[in-house]
Amino acid sequence: MLTTRAVGPAGFGGKVRDWNDRTHAETWRASWADHANRALANTGYQKEIDHRSYERQGLEKTPGIHLGKSACAMETRGIETERGEQNRLINRLNLEIQISRTELRNSGLTEPARRVADLLNIGLPDNATSYTLRDIIEALPKDSNAAWKLTSNAMSMMADM
Repeated sequence: MLTTRAVGPAGFGGKVRDWNDRTHAETWRASWADHANRALANTGYQKEIDHRSYERQGLEKTPGIHLGKSACAMETRGIETERGEQNRLINRLNLEIQISRTELRNSGLTEPARRVADLLNIGLPDNATSYTLRDIIEALPKDSNAAWKLTSNAMSMMADM
């Protein structure tokens, strides 16, 4: 939250109405993130603040909803609110989705992977007990643009399976 009043040697001045323009918000958010990240780094904190939306960060994550002053105060006192409950649900769903994606990425997708490998004419070793999409990608010739394009299509197909 920023003031809309100019600050000079004599203190606060009059309101600057063009600061209300939303085009300034992106610059101010980026500047705030830079300042906050420097302060966090100075205290040894490793994570950084990113002022961009989840979508602009490339994250498939549902954002929480704004609590507001009253609901935030109630939640702080241990009183559950409807908005607080909605945010807890969103957080649980985001966590479940993240866990599911990780499990899917790390699990052996033997049959779907075998079908994709067959479509791409890639030989996978018969002695493995399971295959993942990573196995298929590693089996592709690295210099083949066509193979990488096929892999992209195969990944789309795997997502639909």
